[in-house]
Amino acid sequence: MTEAAQAVFATWLRQTYPNPAESIAVAFSGGGDSLALLILTLRHAGPRPVYALCVDHALQEGSAKIIAAAAAQAQRLGAVAQTFYWHHGTITSGVQEAARKARYGLMGDFCRENRMDSLLVAHSRDDQAETLWMRKQCGGGWRAMAGMSASSYAPVWPQLRGVTLRRPLLEWGREDIRAICRDAGEPWYDDPANENNDYLRVQARMALASDPVLSPVLLEEGRKMRARRDGEARGVQDWLTEIDIVDGGGTHVDQAALHNMSAPALARVLMCISGHPHMADMARVRALIDAMVEPGYNVQTLGGCAILRQDKGFIIARETGRWLAQNKPVKLPAHEPVVFDGRWEIVVARKGLHAAPLWPARGQLSKPQRAQLHSYNAHIRRGLVGVFEGRDMVATPFIPNGDVTYRNLVKSRLLKHSAKLGAAPA
Repeated sequence: MTEAAQAVFATWLRQTYPNPAESIAVAFSGGGDSLALLILTLRHAGPRPVYALCVDHALQEGSAKIIAAAAAQAQRLGAVAQTFYWHHGTITSGVQEAARKARYGLMGDFCRENRMDSLLVAHSRDDQAETLWMRKQCGGGWRAMAGMSASSYAPVWPQLRGVTLRRPLLEWGREDIRAICRDAGEPWYDDPANENNDYLRVQARMALASDPVLSPVLLEEGRKMRARRDGEARGVQDWLTEIDIVDGGGTHVDQAALHNMSAPALARVLMCISGHPHMADMARVRALIDAMVEPGYNVQTLGGCAILRQDKGFIIARETGRWLAQNKPVKLPAHEPVVFDGRWEIVVARKGLHAAPLWPARGQLSKPQRAQLHSYNAHIRRGLVGVFEGRDMVATPFIPNGDVTYRNLVKSRLLKHSAKLGAAPA
């Protein structure tokens, strides 16, 4: 990486973290890319504290020793190293995706606990090309082919809620990045999994290495698709800021608003209200909008939401039929935030409590409490959560309890997506 490139990085860092006392979190594995990012960050952070977040996935022999060495290297370089361990049990399928969610969950918890609203990761131009190759193999549409953004709000939900993922090295090639390590005389760890052909990313790396023309073609396609996606996002932004998320996590959309509503805008609303990690298929969202303008429209479900005609417009609420039928309680460890159904963050002050849908236990409510329940829209109230001790309901969003704190995530998630043009899922 040239001196000019490093100057660009230094300027970016100062602009992104304007407060000289603001802490910076860097995802650090000990690999060449994350090592270079850590070196650059420490070099240009000034007085800002830099934290190197190291996760032991415990998926290979000797992983604890590898992460311990990475943490020691980070400390020696001047960072504050934080090590996390993933207690994964006996996992047999979807290992890479589960590890990814766990990794970001652990780092996201640390960022939130320490009031850091962003996390730096060392994705490179080569990573971008590999991602685009994989998405093309899977038949992704044009949005998928936009690839990774330089900045993405909570791309792993709910693990990264409240955290923006930043990729300051996304335009730099892997060899240029690792030259930073070599120039600094710092060794890095080469993960043997990078040679395992069972992983799609390794297949992508090999395919790109065998065809030098392929990577530039994919990257150019990605740039065009990102420009298109960013333009789309600017059109969506104003519409999203007008959406009023009511207490409980639903919204009412006027019939007239349909004329200004695009499929990407509605897809984001559905994603946030349902608590789902990803947006619904865009073709199905467009078909839904076409159906909504028809006089005979009554109700449809999509993306975990019910969209119902009501009051000269539409109510959008969490679809609860399958959700209530499953009715799986979630344990609530004391003093640890737990996200329920992707929509509610709950913290309890004592052990022995769990979260579950409120609706099946509504018979436990007193007459005044039932009146409070019925102050919610008929469809929204069915998606409310309760906190239970055994079978007994001890708290709801409208029944105060000093041992229970609720935070509805729907509105904050939607507003942050609308405020950040880089808030694409990738």
